[in-house]
Amino acid sequence: MMAAMQQETALARRASPGAAVLLEESTFRECGTGPVLTLGEHQGRALLLMLHITRVIDQQSLALSVWGSTDGMTWGSEPLLSLPRKSYCGSYGILLDLPVYPDVKYLRAKWNVTRWALDDRKPLFTANISIREPKRCD
Repeated sequence: MMAAMQQETALARRASPGAAVLLEESTFRECGTGPVLTLGEHQGRALLLMLHITRVIDQQSLALSVWGSTDGMTWGSEPLLSLPRKSYCGSYGILLDLPVYPDVKYLRAKWNVTRWALDDRKPLFTANISIREPKRCD
């Protein structure tokens, strides 16, 4: 549990008004896993996840998944959600339906990058991920 807490990103860290950072702006060339985010008062609520890709090279793709944990240590065998593969800059939103997973207290992102070009360059993506509660239309 202590290792998970050391990697933890506090929900109070804001990406924009009302949003929390699941993954800060990062450039990556290999598959990886982001820091742990504590849900706190947002546990069990629907959240809007936004993937913002700001830099890419051609002929590559990024697959992103979001994993949940009840204790910050055990992450299960299946992600809570997986986004379709992305190959271009842009902002992509998807609803993370946490009421289906009421015991999940922690989140983290995992990504896989692949490149199919016939050159020696490694994949390259610069991206960030934020989450927030969806705006309500009353």
